Amino acid sequence: MLYFLFFLIAITGILFHRSKIVYAVLAIYIFIVMALNSYNPDYNSYYLIFENPSSAQEEIGYKWLCAVGSKMGLSYDQFHGIVVILSLILLMKGINELVKNDSGRHNNFALASYMFFPMMLDVVLFRSFISGCIIIYSLHYLYERKCWKYVIGVLLASSVHISSLFFLGLLLARRIDQSKLEDYSLFSISNANQKEKRDKRRIAIFIIMMVILIVVLLRMNIVQSILLKAGVNSVKVGLWLSGNNITLRKIILLVGLHLVNFIIYRIIHREFVIGPSFNGSLEIDRIVYVMNYILLINSILTVYADQFLRILGVGIIVNSIYYSVLLNIECKQIKRWLYILLGITPALLLFVFRMFAYQTPFGEAYFSYVFKCIIDNNFLLPK
Repeated sequence: MLYFLFFLIAITGILFHRSKIVYAVLAIYIFIVMALNSYNPDYNSYYLIFENPSSAQEEIGYKWLCAVGSKMGLSYDQFHGIVVILSLILLMKGINELVKNDSGRHNNFALASYMFFPMMLDVVLFRSFISGCIIIYSLHYLYERKCWKYVIGVLLASSVHISSLFFLGLLLARRIDQSKLEDYSLFSISNANQKEKRDKRRIAIFIIMMVILIVVLLRMNIVQSILLKAGVNSVKVGLWLSGNNITLRKIILLVGLHLVNFIIYRIIHREFVIGPSFNGSLEIDRIVYVMNYILLINSILTVYADQFLRILGVGIIVNSIYYSVLLNIECKQIKRWLYILLGITPALLLFVFRMFAYQTPFGEAYFSYVFKCIIDNNFLLPK
């Protein structure tokens, strides 16, 4: 029954994406599942870090949070619950800011999409969850052209999990001077300003060249050597970038997941661009445009370590915010269904991939190891 409730609430949030009552149900359910979680596969690891943060190898920001929680006399479960609540407030406020700024209306689609992916991953990967929420909230500073505040937000997030530095790449979005949608197709044949076309092409070409460069540097172990000389823990470097378990199947699966996310964005974007339903500008479009190209870099990193799927998780949240905006301003019901069905696909695919393609060393599927474990272990449930 509890597993059925998860899917029922998520699907209801997608279908009734403008209902404030459904939004309240979504928010309460997410708060309960995440903040009141009493056990998950990484629970013991985070408990030990909280008990002795000074000896932990995690980033300084998270160790500082643990030290503050300990000095306040909190137990780990109390600390975890409070931090989850504060982080979810940042996430939800960030989503609402971005959706309302471009459409002026509320929407549940992004929050419902989040339930499929990466919510369950966030319960387990506590630090990346905190940093991801900070990134989503900080995006409105980039939106408002307050780049220094955005950079501070990214640095703060990276002090909790270093992977957040990846999102400094979104500063490239400020290189696009205007935000007219018809200008944002890489292969546009419109009469848009030629300078804007050149800006977009340069960004796309730059990122594609970065993908090629990073592949070369990783294969030559240059990136690994630089990180080790910079003092990054050798265990983490080995975990992230050893490249010992790269197979053709892994490359196809992980790059394929990124490409599905990218292609769906391109399909929806092109459909929106050439359709007559909207003739104006969206500020979020410049951010999403750049983000989907820099995620191509992450597809390479993910082949080395699926730890980097957490970055794709943040990317899927940002895309779902974009689709929420389109749902709010689209007049035709047929196109709304197109955005819903296509837009939810990456989150669903990642959910299925993580829960059924992954197994523990003992052969247990992640659906049981992670999903059922999280749903079943909650302080509201009788022991």
